[in-house]
Amino acid sequence: VFELPAPNCDTLAYIILHLQKVAENSAKNQMLAENLATVLAPTIIGHSNLVNTQIAEDSCKISTNQTIILLRLFKIPSEFWNRFIENNMSAVLAAEARTPGSRTALLSVTPTTNRKPPPTLTS
Repeated sequence: VFELPAPNCDTLAYIILHLQKVAENSAKNQMLAENLATVLAPTIIGHSNLVNTQIAEDSCKISTNQTIILLRLFKIPSEFWNRFIENNMSAVLAAEARTPGSRTALLSVTPTTNRKPPPTLTS
């Protein structure tokens, strides 16, 4: 994970955190971690650039390995993945603060705070 480029690592962190939540709710959604890993591992994990004939011969083994890898990523605590997201947000906010004309203050304003009433129509 640490060898991935930063954008890929951030994306993986968001995906894993989301899929962990999906798996935690498997009683409601019938999506166990094993099912998620089996279905999504080929897309998320992928494979190296092997010769097509080798892929055909080893496709079952490759698929099994991808599933195992994704299941292991699911087992990493969410605190680990949250660190990537927190570090990313810190970097974004720091860069935003250095930008002339920055609107960093707006990032902490929610739609219900500091809200002005809508203008009234007059005839």
